[in-house]
Formats: sequence, structure tokens, C-alpha cells
Amino acid sequence: MSISVCVAGLVAEGRISQGQAQEADRLYARHLSGLQRDMPMMAAASLASEKTIASLKAQINRRKHLAALAVTSRQRIEADIASFNGGKGGGPAGGGGTIDPRAGPAFLSPDGRARYASVDGRMRAIRGRAHATMNEVLARHSSNLLGRVRRPAELAEIVRELFQPGSSGSLAARELADAWRQTAEMLRQRFNAAGGDIGKLDDWGLPQYHDPELVRRAGYDAWHAAIADRLDRARILDVETGRPLDDGEFETALREIFDRIRSDGWSKRDPGVQGQSILANRRAESRFLVFKGADDWMAYQSQFGAATAFDAMMGHIDGMARDIAMLEILGPNPNATLGWLKDTIAKSAAVDVAPDSKAPEAAHSAAKQMDRLIAEITGASQRPENRTLALGFSTLRSWETATKLGGAFLSAVTDLAFGATTRAFNGLPVTRMLGDYIKLFKPGSIEDQKLAVRLGLIAEEWGHRTAAQGRFLGEELTGEVSRRLAEGVLRVSGLARWTQVGRWAHGMQLMGAIADARGKSFDKLDPAFARMLDRYGIGAGEWDAIRATPVERDRGVDWIFPQNVENRELGDRLLEMASREADFAVPTPDVATRAMINSVAPRGTWHGEIIKSAFLFKSFGISLLLQHGARTMEQAGAQRLKYAGGLVIGTTAMGALGIWLKDLAAGRDPRDGSTPDFWFQSLIQGGGFGIFGDFVKSAESRTGGGIASAMVGPIWGDAQNAADIFTSKNHRGAALKFARTQVPGSTLWYLRTAFDRSVADQIQEEIDPEYRRSWRRMDKWADEQGTDYWWAPGDVAPDRAPDLSNVAGDER
Repeated sequence: MSISVCVAGLVAEGRISQGQAQEADRLYARHLSGLQRDMPMMAAASLASEKTIASLKAQINRRKHLAALAVTSRQRIEADIASFNGGKGGGPAGGGGTIDPRAGPAFLSPDGRARYASVDGRMRAIRGRAHATMNEVLARHSSNLLGRVRRPAELAEIVRELFQPGSSGSLAARELADAWRQTAEMLRQRFNAAGGDIGKLDDWGLPQYHDPELVRRAGYDAWHAAIADRLDRARILDVETGRPLDDGEFETALREIFDRIRSDGWSKRDPGVQGQSILANRRAESRFLVFKGADDWMAYQSQFGAATAFDAMMGHIDGMARDIAMLEILGPNPNATLGWLKDTIAKSAAVDVAPDSKAPEAAHSAAKQMDRLIAEITGASQRPENRTLALGFSTLRSWETATKLGGAFLSAVTDLAFGATTRAFNGLPVTRMLGDYIKLFKPGSIEDQKLAVRLGLIAEEWGHRTAAQGRFLGEELTGEVSRRLAEGVLRVSGLARWTQVGRWAHGMQLMGAIADARGKSFDKLDPAFARMLDRYGIGAGEWDAIRATPVERDRGVDWIFPQNVENRELGDRLLEMASREADFAVPTPDVATRAMINSVAPRGTWHGEIIKSAFLFKSFGISLLLQHGARTMEQAGAQRLKYAGGLVIGTTAMGALGIWLKDLAAGRDPRDGSTPDFWFQSLIQGGGFGIFGDFVKSAESRTGGGIASAMVGPIWGDAQNAADIFTSKNHRGAALKFARTQVPGSTLWYLRTAFDRSVADQIQEEIDPEYRRSWRRMDKWADEQGTDYWWAPGDVAPDRAPDLSNVAGDER
């Protein structure tokens, strides 16, 4: 007998809805279709009925579970709002009052006034935990200077171990494969604990990545031919019945998957309908396709997916970290929670009784900010309006990085000032900072670096998330060649390692201070150190739990590893604190800064790309103004003046050092350090806008352009130089001058002057009789800056050693 008879009776009695009845009929038909192939009809019908009832119960229980998680999440959020800004957040949990609208965006992006976790902070904490488990894999298989994965043969052995344990015959590959399994399983369990539903699959191997554009371009027949025979049909099961698919079902499933990939998910969405699939119910289908083995997986990925297995691992970690963070902070349906949060803030503002209330405007602004932040976190802001336009400009910006940013390492010495300010602000020792940098930067420091990653400090450079490039470009869409050239130049120049080392050094100092202070109660801690802990929701009780964590001894030092803290959320708070404070110690555009820039300059629009290009190499200065400016304003009274004063003094001093180093690298003596103009230049240099310091004493920059050229950015300057080729009287000379600026790596600080003087100047002089005029311009610029050349333009070799007397302000 069909279950429909029973279902109809239940509907008539009002015990289930018509929708539930239809779902029961559908499930019954699915189960019966598979079962009747293996048993008599009566037995199949009976078993299908049992399985249908069990499936319905499971669905009902899951909906109840998700509903309970949603309620719990909203209750926690209300309490967090009330705690904002020292308990001034307002709202029901705070005993009434208008909600502070700034509390809303703080759930997405860290805010110094919020003691609760944010999605961005939690996401980075989870990435840190994953990287800690995989520190050996990261160290051995991250990109080399050319952007290629290290030890590709060993990486292939790891993949074979993942699909068939013991097949590679390599103990190292087996251990590294186990590290990935542990990482992937940790992420799966944590996703499920937050409301997700990913089943465990033995010998799962690696996730599949499908490039929609490649799949669409190939067409169904070619894609089907590339994947069908590589799949393990016996392990590809119907997600509802748990049975293997027959030929017809298999072909139907592949067609649906193809349509979903090529349409980037739109084949399963209805226009105008929002939030059809809550986040907690996603990702389970990603394990539907199971490949026969490692070679099949690698062959498919090389044709339609990720570049390497390492890329697949890093992409999986990043994606899962983001989804887990959103579930843990916002509940099983983040979109619904954000809508409720914005409405809650808007309602609180609307009913404010103050006649001159600014609350409605602030609430509207907070809602817009939350929209920008969630778009940045989910990657929606990265999707260009016109992909061709965005890719073209992005490629140009990466090319400019490769050809112009070889000397940025010298400007990055200002990181020492930001690091010192951040350490002093947080009660950490400043005197050991330079030693920390050297220990991690010097050749052969791989074990110290792996310790940093084991502590949960994210390995941006190892994980293909180039932090150094992000300081100047943000997340770029760029093509493969220009991306590799840009990343390669930043690595060869030393900037990439310097940036990563700075973040690790600060994080290790913070973790070391926690271990060193474990013998003190919270009230006995250094006041600045205690204030830092309190900003991240770590009070006396939480501190006692942290310091009770057993220490581990590594490289002669006792450490408290955040992963060992019994309360997982408390361990996450330590990791969030380390990552966030590193943003201040080594200024890098955070999620709020990136969201603001991408909202002003949307990708793939003419005005957006023009703005991005104009601000190329200026995002570093913008990010430090926004981040350190916000922290300054969060302080009260004398503390605000103290923080701002220390920051200005330190960055100005380091800006002076940066100017002197760049002078020496350009073949000039250091500028006179006794003049007010020089220190004004140093102030600008320390603030991240060094190019504008050239105009303090000169109408031209060091590269010959005016202030208008500096304002519009290097792309437009190059365009003007290219146009000059056709308008110049000496076409060959102008062409060579332009070509000199388009050689990737030609601006490397330790090679540029030698190459220019010994090679490029000699060739240019032979071709362009008027070229000597540019040397006179360079001499004039040096005179205006109060310096002289120790390796003059046009000289094959230097005629003297650099004169360092200006550094001390001595008379020349």
C-alpha cells in the first residue's frame, strides 16, 4: 500500500501540512524506485515507508535544531550589543535605551569597543588553527620565488596517500597526508557543530574545484568525457536514499552538476527569491562526486579545477573558515540574522524620543556598512561588473607592481615604528622587537617560522595569500603571468618576507608574554597588557582559564598554545587578538578598509578601475590612517594624545631612515637631517605617502613627474610616457626611456643603480644625444634636496664612497 493513504489521513486530521504530505510522497517514490530493483514489491513498499518516515523525522529534528541555534544566536547577539563600548550598547539586554548602531558592524569586522568576536576575527582564528596543524605542509609546498609550488613530486605522493593510504611508499608523504586529514576533519566537525551537515567520507581525498568559465567554454560533452570515467560510481550515492545511482540517475546528476557549475549556481536559483539555501545546509553536496584515485583527481583538476593540490587545500581551508565563522557568529542563516540585526537597530533608532536624534541616520549608515562588510567577507565585492575591464586594469596594476615596487622594502622600515607603538600600547616589551625580526628574517630560520605557525599565527605568504602585495594592491583579479611577476618581485625584494616576519614577530611576542605572565593573577598584570586582554573579552575568569593551560617547551621556551586552551572559544579569542594586533603592528588593509575602498571603487566599472589605479601604492597609507586613526579616537583624554604623539614621533624617525636608505640605494648621499623640510618629508614618508614628500623642496618627484602625475598614479604616468614616444623628436630615445621603466624587477633596491649606471645609461646615451639633459635634471633635484651623487648618472662606476655626514647634520 502506498504511503499516500496514510499521509492523506494525517492531512485530514490536521497533524501534518499539505506541503509535508507532498514531501512524504516524493521521498516515498524515491525510496521505492531504488528498493524495488532488489526485492519484491510488497517488501519494497514496506521498507520505503519506514525509510520515508525516518527521513521526515530527521528533517523535522534538523529544522528544530537549526531553529534553536538561531534563537540562541540572537540571544547572544542581544547580550553582546548591550556590552558594546563598555556596556553602553543599549537594547533590551542592556535594560533599554537606543542601540549604539556601531555595535552592528562590529559583528563582522573587529572594533576596539566590542569585547565580542567578529566574523573576520573568527575566520582568521580558524585559519590559524588549520595552518598550525599543517605547518609542515605549508613550509614544504608553498610557492617559490617564481610562484611555483615546491616539491611537486612529493605533493603528488601526498595526493596518492590521501586517496589510497600507503600507496606512495613514502613515510613523509603519509605524515603530511595525515596532517591534511586532521585539518579537514577538524573543519568538518566544527562546521557541523555550528549547524552544518557534512557527512564523514572515508578516504575522501581532496575537494574538487570547478572553474565555471573553463567548464562553460568546454561544453557538456567535453566536460562529461573528462570526468565521467574518472568517477567511482560505487561510492557516488543518492544523497536522500543512500543508494548507488543507476545509469539514468547518474547521467541526470552529471547534467545538473554541469549546469550548476557553468551557471555559477544560478541553475538552482529562482530570480527574485533570496536566501533559498541557508548556509548550514550547504557544502554537503560538495562531496557527492568521488574520484577513483589520485591520478584521476589530478588529471581533472589540471583541466577544469585548481592549479595544484596545495591550492585546493588552501582554498578549502579559507572557504570553510569563512563559512564556520559566519555560522558561529551569526547563526545557521547569516543572511536572516543580518536582516534581523539591521531591523533591530533601525527600530531602536526610529523610536528614539530625543527631538534632535541622529540615531536614524547612524542606523542607516551602520546598515550600509554591514552590507559592504558582508560583501567583502563573502567575496561578492570581488565579482566585477565587467570582468574583461576589471581583468585588464588589474593586470596593469600588477604589472606596475612588478616594474615599480622593487624598492618598497626600504620604505617598509617604518613597520618598526608601528610595531613599537603597538607593543608599547599593549604592554609588550619594545626593546626585543628588532631581535625578533632578525631571528625570523635571517636565512635558515625555518624552524622558528614553523613555530610561529604552530602557535596559530597565519602563514599568509605560505598559504598563497600574499600579504605584501595586499598592502599595496588589495585582493587582485589579475592574470596568472602578471600576478606571478608581481609576487616574485615582492619576494625577491625582501618585502614579502619582511611583511610576514613582522606579523609573526608581533604574534610570537604576544604569545610569549602570555606564557611569561601565567604566574600572575589578572589584577597583577601590567595595566596596558590587561587592557589589551579586556578589549578582546578576556577578563579575570578567562585569564585564569588561559594560564591554567599546560605549557609546551619549544626551542628552549615555554609556550601556551591557543589550540591547547580547554575552552575552544577562548583559544579563538587569543588567535583573534594576535591576528588583529598584527594588523596594527604591520599595517595591512583590514576587511573594513577593503570594503570601503571596493564600495567607492567597484570592480569592473570605469570609475572604479580609474579610482583604484589612481590610488595604486597609496592603500598602505590609507589603511594606516584609518586603522591607527580609529584606535587613536577610541582613546580618552591624555591617552589619545600619548598614542598619537608616540606614533607620529616613531614613524617620522623611521621615515627619515627610509629616506636615507632610498638615497643610498639611488646612488645619492643621505639628505641633510638638520633641516625642517627634511623632517617634514620624513613625516610624510612615515605616514605611507613618501612620493608626495618629494614636492616639499622640489616641483618634481625623484622620477621626474609633477604632483599631478603623482596624484593620478603610475598607470597614467606610463600612458603619458608611451604617448611621448610619438611626439618626441627622438623616437628611439623616448622608446628606450619608456622601455627601461617596463622591465619587471628593474627597480630592485639592491640592483637598480648598478644596472642604470653601468648598462641602461650607456645604451640610452648612445641612442639619445639629448639624454644628458636628464642627468642635469637629476643633479638639480639632488641639489634641491640637499644631497649629491656618490654614483653619478652616466658614470659606469662610482667615483667615491657615500658621504654619511648628513645623517648627523654635520656641515659639509
